[in-house]
Amino acid sequence: MPLMIWAAMLLEVVEAIMEDPVYWLDVGVLIVLQLLNVVVGFYEELQVRGVCLCVCVCLCVRPHTLPRRCAFLHVSAALTS
Repeated sequence: MPLMIWAAMLLEVVEAIMEDPVYWLDVGVLIVLQLLNVVVGFYEELQVRGVCLCVCVCLCVRPHTLPRRCAFLHVSAALTS
């Protein structure tokens, strides 16, 4: 998506230079769109880091207690894979 925006911006710059300066408005809109894309991408990356940390904490290796023969057997997490 960002490469398409940059390509459209390049075409609009060429068109603005060759034909009509009114196309500079389109270039400005594409620049704003690109900056908005950067801000949204940065915000999403921050959210993903928080979610990944939560998943890592939830999936951490911990020992299990299993009922066996009327007693509870403690099994290390390495043996339960």
